[in-house]
Amino acid sequence: ADAQDSSRVFVGAANELAVYRSTDGGATWLKAALPGEYIGGVTSLAFDAHNRILFAGTDTAGIFRLMDVGSSLIDGGHY
Repeated sequence: ADAQDSSRVFVGAANELAVYRSTDGGATWLKAALPGEYIGGVTSLAFDAHNRILFAGTDTAGIFRLMDVGSSLIDGGHY
């Protein structure tokens, strides 16, 4: 969850390379598929509230960086 806005919540999908984000406390969700032709699942998340960056760790494809731009999550890099 976003420490600065408790209605903003992130969930990583264990069975697909996707992150879900809610801006209304979980009432509705936006799916953000991680880029690339990878398989696996999201195993960990870390959110930098100051810079609005979500880091998604996966079991097979490394770490993805997504930028939270309000209306969506956009690709910010892959490690």
